[in-house]
Amino acid sequence: MYRSWLHRFVPAVGSAAGSSPVSVPRHALQLNGAYLLRVGLLALALVGLLAMYFGALVLSVAATVVVVTHMLSGPVQLGDILLGSFTALLLLPLALVLLKGLFHRQKVDRSEFIELSAESEPELFDYLIDLCQRAGAPLPHRVYACPQVNAGVFFDTSLLNLIFPVRKNLLIGLGLINTLNRTELEAVLAHELGHFSQRSMRLTHYVYVVAEILRQLVEERDPIDQALARWKTRWHRGLGLPLLLNTITALVRGIARQALSALERLDASVSRQMELHADRIAVRLTGSDALVHALKRADWADRCYAQTCYDLEQASREGLRTDDFFLHHEALMRSMRERLGDATLGQPPALPADPQHFEWVFDPSDAGERADLFDSHPPHHVREAHARHHYVRTDFDERSAWTLFDDPPSLRLALSRSINAVEFGQAAPTHHALDLQEFLDGEHAEILLNPREKIVFGHRYVEFGELEDVFEAAGAEESDDQAITAWLHDLIGPTLDQAAERLAAQLPQLTAQPANAHGNARPLRSSVSTRPCPPATDCQRDPQTEQRWFAQLDADLMHAHLVIAARQGGDALNELQERYRFHDHLQRLARWMRKHSPALARVTHLVAEAELDDDAIQWIFESLMGTHATFHQALYLGPNIPALHGFEDEESLGERLLDAPLVDAAPLLRGELNHQWLNRYTAQWQEASERLDHLRRKSLGAMLAHQRELVNRWEARQR
Repeated sequence: MYRSWLHRFVPAVGSAAGSSPVSVPRHALQLNGAYLLRVGLLALALVGLLAMYFGALVLSVAATVVVVTHMLSGPVQLGDILLGSFTALLLLPLALVLLKGLFHRQKVDRSEFIELSAESEPELFDYLIDLCQRAGAPLPHRVYACPQVNAGVFFDTSLLNLIFPVRKNLLIGLGLINTLNRTELEAVLAHELGHFSQRSMRLTHYVYVVAEILRQLVEERDPIDQALARWKTRWHRGLGLPLLLNTITALVRGIARQALSALERLDASVSRQMELHADRIAVRLTGSDALVHALKRADWADRCYAQTCYDLEQASREGLRTDDFFLHHEALMRSMRERLGDATLGQPPALPADPQHFEWVFDPSDAGERADLFDSHPPHHVREAHARHHYVRTDFDERSAWTLFDDPPSLRLALSRSINAVEFGQAAPTHHALDLQEFLDGEHAEILLNPREKIVFGHRYVEFGELEDVFEAAGAEESDDQAITAWLHDLIGPTLDQAAERLAAQLPQLTAQPANAHGNARPLRSSVSTRPCPPATDCQRDPQTEQRWFAQLDADLMHAHLVIAARQGGDALNELQERYRFHDHLQRLARWMRKHSPALARVTHLVAEAELDDDAIQWIFESLMGTHATFHQALYLGPNIPALHGFEDEESLGERLLDAPLVDAAPLLRGELNHQWLNRYTAQWQEASERLDHLRRKSLGAMLAHQRELVNRWEARQR
């Protein structure tokens, strides 16, 4: 249904008010028969599903009671006992599977929320009260702040909400406050308050309750399911009865899965219309531009939010905690624009002088701007066309949205502490954000690649080959400086451009991932997925041919940089060789760990078994001793660590990847194996694997930055 009307959106030329790049369907602008029909179908689906669910539950329980009562009321005969027992054993699991869905209650996780009150934020609440009155919406039950780049309506749900209405709360993401002005925030909040006044939203309460019951039946597993799974593998012990019981539960789950899919598609269709109607409230109160500009800024802020979370997670491993998460988020939004060489990233275009004209912000051809039958939000270009269908220029209040809060520093500090507690623990004290930002700036210089480098090197391993042979060949290079310079410029210019084009055609078109909603929250924006590789000839190249081409590219780049490093003298050549050796070692270790991780998981699974034969025991010891010896050598006997930001006294890779020395293999040599040793070893394996991924990124960025520095010095020398 959604796809049918979305395909009617036809691009057009022009930017005058009233001439949209897409035509907005009539039912997107008003509550007409098409929308009411969807609401009616959703209501009928809910009634039908509830009737089927409770009907099956009542029948299974009643039938079980009747069978058991019949067995106990009359003369005991062997046939009745067998038939009654068999019937009861079939009906009772069905009743239990259905019954456990009634006790599910979804409570939104508030661990990273801070409740706001009229006493602590009087200006904000005066602002909300005035906005509610102008929007014709009831006041929220409670107002919360969270760190994300989003805003939403959320509530807790349980079976009781089929009878009693839910109490809707307003969620304001301070990541959103970090990038919006007051008018843009007003549009966002007006949109959210529009949901408060929607009658059709009452229907979504029931959808959430029923969907959670069905989802619990489909996804969650309890001791009954675990027992059936064990009995299924030992069918002879139950004379095949566990297989029959498992078939019944699988049938129930299959029906529930299909019902859930149909319910979610129908609910998404209604939800998309609800979003457009909520947008109308925002447009009526703030004009046609404010909400569109807010969506544009929010997408960019969310991309930077994800990187900020990653940065602070890595800093936490150095014992660093920030006292202002949002300072780093804001700094990253600025620095990424500088790094990518585009000051307009995440910025909506300026409004033309003519108040009857505007520039379109969202392009229907963008990767994230496509239809999805399960998406509860229309694409941004649809929302923009809807907002600007009857264009009214927005008069912006350019003051920061932070000015609505009485004490922003205290609120930022409180929420930063909440993030630290939930995500990183309280083991280390917080550090002043400005000081910590200096540390992050140094990390960014190594980790964040420019767009071309990210495409060419960020998604694959560098093919080093046999490094000593590479070093020897570079040392024997006899070409003059002019020839080397011309070759180098070709490599780092047209050849790298060609490599980026070839890889870009093979990689998915990555798009920004908006923050997930909390529980059943209805956010301002929905998540978007990635677009698969388009069916072009570049995607069809032979993988082996491509691998050889990129291996030759890596070899040529190393050769050229080694030559110019050697001819610059000093320690330039030794430092470059040291970086190549270290990064090659990290890549080999990462590949080796990925190869042997399944075997280690198999060992853990086998050790959990009660009975093991001699062959299995021998394989376990051989696997553990082999991986431990290689792992220890890679961690403590590898090449020297080159100069990297934040590295000070580490003498070995093991000190960087592990908090404690690798567990000793002495118990294995004595023929001993216990769960405590194995748990410590697998935990350290996982710890090293996670940190190795970050260190590879760090080493790669530092290596590429060092190569750029060598080229700059070489060019200065040639002038």
